[in-house]
Amino acid sequence: MLRTAVFFITTLLCLSAAPVFSQSFEKPSFIQWQVAGIRAETDPNIRRAKSEYLLSSLNEGRAGESGDADIDALASLLPDKDVQAYMAVALGKIGPRAGRAVPALVAAIAEWHDQVGSPMTGIWAPSVMCNALVQIDFSQRPADCADW
Repeated sequence: MLRTAVFFITTLLCLSAAPVFSQSFEKPSFIQWQVAGIRAETDPNIRRAKSEYLLSSLNEGRAGESGDADIDALASLLPDKDVQAYMAVALGKIGPRAGRAVPALVAAIAEWHDQVGSPMTGIWAPSVMCNALVQIDFSQRPADCADW
């Protein structure tokens, strides 16, 4: 009798918990996964190499798969001088759908206004970010972009 009662109670508890365990958990997208890897890396050269890989993947058509969480992930790396030019190019590839990243791009451009150089060899980060803004929303292009 006691075994039957324990079995019955255990079964009820398991069945009542089933909806909790059956909820689906969203796995990160390719872009979010790559951004997490870039963020976790401490070596600037490896971070840039990972950023280049992310860009090459976007060139292969992954830009069309991006959602708001992907755009937020890319924009979160804009303050990082090691990879900000790469992230700006990535946001530019996404185009008008990346409009939510415009404030972060404008802030990054403002920081660069009086500086020169970029970790991205041969390309000035401010001009890359200005080009990304043009691809996303030309009307949001700040006055700082006139210098680049």
